[in-house]
Order: sequence, then C-alpha cells, then structure tokens
Amino acid sequence: MSLRKTTVEKSYQADPAAVFDAFSRVISSLSGWSVTRVDPEAGVLEARTGMSLLSWGEIVHVAIRSAGPGGTTVAVTSKLKMQLVDWGKNKRNAERVLEVGTALLAAQTGDVGDSPPPIPPPPPLE
Repeated sequence: MSLRKTTVEKSYQADPAAVFDAFSRVISSLSGWSVTRVDPEAGVLEARTGMSLLSWGEIVHVAIRSAGPGGTTVAVTSKLKMQLVDWGKNKRNAERVLEVGTALLAAQTGDVGDSPPPIPPPPPLE
C-alpha cells in the first residue's frame, strides 16, 4: 500500500523505437484503459484507468528513454486521480504494463529485460 503514486522501472537491450512501439500497443490493448497521450519524440505514453471497487481510477504514465547504445529504460508511473491511499493498485498497474510489455518484446526480439541471471547449481558433493 502506498500513497498517491508508484513508479517501476525496467531496462531492455532493444532500440527505443521498438520498445516505444511495443508499449504503445500494450497501453492500447488493456481493457478498461483509455489512451490520453502518445508522443514518440518525447518517448511518453499516458492512459487513464476506469473506476473500480478499490479506486476512482488512475493515471498511468510510461516514459521510454535511451540508456546508451542499444539500451532502453522504461519507467511506468501509476498515480491516483482523487483518493489518498492506493491499496496496492498503482503497483499492480505498473507491474502489469511492464509484464505485458516485456512479454511482447520477448516475442519480437527475444529480450526479457533486466531479469537477474539464473542461479548456478551448487558444486557436486564429493
């Protein structure tokens, strides 16, 4: 539970234009969300969610920026429209956008983002 807003970031080894395209498709496809801003030059997407039992709705802001050669960082911020406590809704919104965007990018480019490397198995017992 947090107050007012939550931001979640993830990095990808993909071209910013490809990442922007993937996340703009994600934002457009989410049920109950309406896209309010698409600015490819600024790398900004914005949408509003509808009312639910937990909230009067949220504003979801996606910022896509270059992170060096071949790298891109995506920051998703979800903030409340009117109430003071989000009951975890902002974090769920941000994580949902990143999850669906990562899946779409993985299908297109094979990049799954900055997930930690797998833990190697322990050495064999002698």
